[in-house]
Amino acid sequence: ATHAPFCSRGCKDRDLLKLWIVTYGRDFGTANCEFQRHGASKPGRQSHTWMRTPDGWRIVAAHVSLLGEATPMKS
Repeated sequence: ATHAPFCSRGCKDRDLLKLWIVTYGRDFGTANCEFQRHGASKPGRQSHTWMRTPDGWRIVAAHVSLLGEATPMKS
């Protein structure tokens, strides 16, 4: 149940590897996860920032990314 926000579209195509939930007081928190898509060689990351509003809890920021090859820094 704790990973439900990360499965709003269904988690049939990926496995949840790690989940971190951090609260900041009673009205703000973040949820971050690492996941592995079935058949993919590299993991992905997803984050949600939650805030309690007069209408209930809302996601106020979100991000999803797949890890790719490292990009060398230019000197």
